[in-house]
Amino acid sequence: MLTAIATAADAPLTVTERDVPEPGPGEVLVEITACGVCYTDLDVLQGHWPIARFPVVPGHEITGVVAAAGPGVSWPTS
Repeated sequence: MLTAIATAADAPLTVTERDVPEPGPGEVLVEITACGVCYTDLDVLQGHWPIARFPVVPGHEITGVVAAAGPGVSWPTS
């Protein structure tokens, strides 16, 4: 999967290929179809949140479909 990663505050995003993770117990894997970047993400990327840890993948407002479910997940299903 392609991922845009910030390695430090005020650093440009780097597009990186990463392995698709397997969902663990109680987790689902969501195939993201759209993602929004809000002011919280921008604050982190611009270094306004001193507690932020890098590297970070911005964008937490997503929509998508369940692609896989880990052990113990009965809903939602893929």
